[in-house]
Amino acid sequence: AKTKEGGGPANWENDGTTGAAEFERDYRAMIEIFKGFETKPVVYTMVPPPLYKDGVYGMNQTVINKVLPDLVRKINDENQLPHPPIDVFKAMGGSGLLHPDWSCDGCHPTDTGYSHIAVAVRDVLTAVLV
Repeated sequence: AKTKEGGGPANWENDGTTGAAEFERDYRAMIEIFKGFETKPVVYTMVPPPLYKDGVYGMNQTVINKVLPDLVRKINDENQLPHPPIDVFKAMGGSGLLHPDWSCDGCHPTDTGYSHIAVAVRDVLTAVLV
């Protein structure tokens, strides 16, 4: 994979290898693989956490915070998954970037951030299983 200055992966070059269309294609393919398992698992998608610092590890904040949340929801709906995506984006501060202290470097969660992600996942799974 290409890398940008700073060592992180290049994302969203829209060069035929990266971009929204490729992300969507790959995400759908991954869902289909899981749906095809003999055990017939319930497939959950997850809206990724917000990126608090633009350019960290070569990532684009607009892509992570504005494109991916809607794209993951669209993929989830179009694949007729039985549950909405687990909204880690909202749990970690959402588009308002409300909790920068829950990220150690603008990208990765701190222990507090991981706790909030765990609660978001637990709440969805608990609601489904009850």
